[in-house]
Amino acid sequence: MKEYLLELRKKHFQNKQEFGDEYIDENYVCCWDNGNPLDITFINHKFKQTLGDNELPHIRFHDLRHSTASYLLKQGLSMKEVQVWLGHADMSTTANIYSHVDMEMKQNAALMINNLFDISKGDEKVSKKRRKESVSKPLVKGRKIEKERLQNTL
Repeated sequence: MKEYLLELRKKHFQNKQEFGDEYIDENYVCCWDNGNPLDITFINHKFKQTLGDNELPHIRFHDLRHSTASYLLKQGLSMKEVQVWLGHADMSTTANIYSHVDMEMKQNAALMINNLFDISKGDEKVSKKRRKESVSKPLVKGRKIEKERLQNTL
């Protein structure tokens, strides 16, 4: 990706030289040779074409924002960090519209709640790695809670 962006930067510089004063310098990464930004209709068309060419299911280009928000949250970023990344003025927009909770996130939430009542651990905090490992192990000593049962209750 870095190499691609460096090549693109060189191309933009060359285009600035070639177009001179007619070059539209708005610092867009994806633009026409004259610097004019790509039109959303063109982007949507090319995105749909790329999905079809690669036999991928149809989604809207805008749906990538929703996926990005969900993946960033899943990777541990706070809602505030995701809000800033997406450029939302209000965190409720990010929370209510753009973030989606998947099964793994539900399992981790259930595990964290369960760990509140697990007196065998004392005051130790549960790391992300340990949370993920614990989902398939018994959650409380003496009680076996199977992963399937946990999934069915969420």
